[in-house]
Amino acid sequence: FDRLELSGRQSISWDVVQRRAQDGTTFPVQWSPWDQRYQTEFDAAWSWMGRTRNAPGESFLRSRFSLHRTSGTLRPDVAGWNAPSANQSLDTFALGWREVYGSRRAPYLRLDATPLEFGREGSWTAFWSILNLTSEHNAVGLFSIDETSRPYEIDQIPFLPVVFGVRVLF
Repeated sequence: FDRLELSGRQSISWDVVQRRAQDGTTFPVQWSPWDQRYQTEFDAAWSWMGRTRNAPGESFLRSRFSLHRTSGTLRPDVAGWNAPSANQSLDTFALGWREVYGSRRAPYLRLDATPLEFGREGSWTAFWSILNLTSEHNAVGLFSIDETSRPYEIDQIPFLPVVFGVRVLF
């Protein structure tokens, strides 16, 4: 069926493949505070003109939905969103793995919709997208003005941003 495309992808981090536990004493193989152990993506595209995967030079008009879900990222309590203030001491201190990366955030979930995408395959594309259609509040970290204020949570894309864009391929 040349006008509908459904696809999915599951990615697993190397730590999961090796069955390496995050036990509070060992570090992940690929060191990153934004480690995603599992990533699942589903895409559905409907082509109104042409196919979903056109040959170079063909014109197209299509719509697309994308669902993204990832496992909880590591929660770095120190290497987070706490900006230094003038009152903050800059003395050096050491923390163990458990204190810095001892827990994980909630899983990330986002549904994007591209009601309109058109252009010429391999040349240019214009699109209109709505990111985070379900308006999920996905925490990226904690932020505080100074060490005396209560930290508050920062969300990733906490509203429905509308994106208009053009891609030109050279």
